[in-house]
Amino acid sequence: MLGCVPPLCTITLAALARLSPASEPPAPALVASDASEPASPSGPSSADAPTNHPTSVDADPAEAAPAEAAPAEPPRLEAPGVRPPRISGTYLGMGIWPALTWAYSPNLEVDQSAAIPGGGGAMRLGQAVFPWLTLGLDAGGGFYFNRDTFVMQGGLMFEAGFYPLPRHPFSIHTGFGFGAGLILDERSDERGGVGGPKFMGALRYEFFPGAERKRPERAGGWALGPELAWRGFTPAAKGRPMSNTILLGLWFGYYWGR
Repeated sequence: MLGCVPPLCTITLAALARLSPASEPPAPALVASDASEPASPSGPSSADAPTNHPTSVDADPAEAAPAEAAPAEPPRLEAPGVRPPRISGTYLGMGIWPALTWAYSPNLEVDQSAAIPGGGGAMRLGQAVFPWLTLGLDAGGGFYFNRDTFVMQGGLMFEAGFYPLPRHPFSIHTGFGFGAGLILDERSDERGGVGGPKFMGALRYEFFPGAERKRPERAGGWALGPELAWRGFTPAAKGRPMSNTILLGLWFGYYWGR
C-alpha cells in the first residue's frame, strides 16, 4: 500500500474507517465503598461480630452472683405483761390440821392442865374483795383425846384475810363467831363443856402449782399452803369455861378469778 497512488490511498483509508467499529469509551473507574462492597466470604459476618451488649448467657458477674442474706436481727425482748392476781374472785377450800388443845370446864373437879392432841378441819367459802382483802365464812371443828379426856368442839366464824404484799400470797387471817364444845373425862361423872364466842387468828402462805403454765393470763387458780393458827373460846369471866387450840395445818382451795 506504500506504493499506491495517493488519491487511491485516500479512498482506501476512508473505506476502512467506515468499516471499523467505533472505539468504545473508557469504562468509568469503580470507586470502592464499604457500603456497596460485598462482604468477603472469609471476613467476619455481622452475626459473628463481637458485641458489647450483655446477653442472658454472658451476664454481669456482680448481677449473676446470689444476693447475700441480710444479717438476722437480734430477737426483741418484749416487756413482760402484768401478771394476773392469783388471789381473785370467789374461793372455796378446806383446811386440815393436827393440833393441840387445852380445855377447861369448872364443873369437872379434875386436873385439866394437860394438852390434848388431836386433829380437825374447816370448810371455807368467800370472796376476794380487793387484791389485799378476802372476806368469807369458816365452818369447822375437831376431835381431841388422851388417856382420860375426850374433847369435841366446833363453830362458825366470819373470816377476814389481809395480804400486806399483794404480789406475794402471804396473809394474816382473823375471825370471830360462835361455837360449842363437849368435854368428857373418865375421872369424873360430870360432863363439861365450852361455848359462846369463838375467835381465831392465822398466818398462811399459798402456792399456785401449775398456774403459770395452765392459766398464765387468767387470774385465780388452785392454791395450797401451810397455815399456823390459833382457835379458841375465851372465858366470859374468871373461872368460866375456855379452850385454846394451836394447829399447824394445810390449806387447799380454788380461786375462780375475775
